[in-house]
Amino acid sequence: MATASDLIKGSLRLLGVIASGETPSASDTADGLTAVNEMIESWSAEGLVIPSITREELSWASGNASRTWGSGGNFTTARPLRLVSASILSGGVEYKLNVLTPDEWASISQKTLTATLPTHVYLDPTMTTATVYLWPVPSATVTFVPYSEKPLTAFALSSTTFTFPPGYYRALRYNLAIELAPEYGKAISPEIAQTAIDSKEIIRRLNSKPLYLAADDATRG
Repeated sequence: MATASDLIKGSLRLLGVIASGETPSASDTADGLTAVNEMIESWSAEGLVIPSITREELSWASGNASRTWGSGGNFTTARPLRLVSASILSGGVEYKLNVLTPDEWASISQKTLTATLPTHVYLDPTMTTATVYLWPVPSATVTFVPYSEKPLTAFALSSTTFTFPPGYYRALRYNLAIELAPEYGKAISPEIAQTAIDSKEIIRRLNSKPLYLAADDATRG
């Protein structure tokens, strides 16, 4: 467990801005906090650096074709970046929903059709809240169970602690050094640049999901 301040200090030490045992100034720490949060936001958009899929159980009131999702929305949990999978929980059983692409959602002409249990879901990642649609529209209150990718959590303060999985601290420290180098007029050594690439690639590989190919029945022996 470490703080954002530890991370910033480590990056500035890599750049030679501070020596071992020195503490960055308040302004350097504030600038570093802005830089690391911008970097985390950018990494969140990359999917493969997100360490886990978030499962939630959300109550979806009957008669609602859509719900907003995020701070201030109908669902107040963190706005998702992507919907990996989803289901409807009923009687202790999860009934998987078909996650639609924008084109598939657009092809549904009768979007107000109702049913007891929806069969399809579509996520529109609108800002600042996402909008999620169920189809057919549930005629009774259901439990919506999304499995989604959520953004990496930004640091509220330089004293904020973080507990990312193994490998993240090194990747953050070296990549933050690269982000900060232009502000201090520092050149990046080949060793720092390569470690930044390698450490980020490690967590990408750890978070990658295997793809399984299915064969049609007619092609099987």
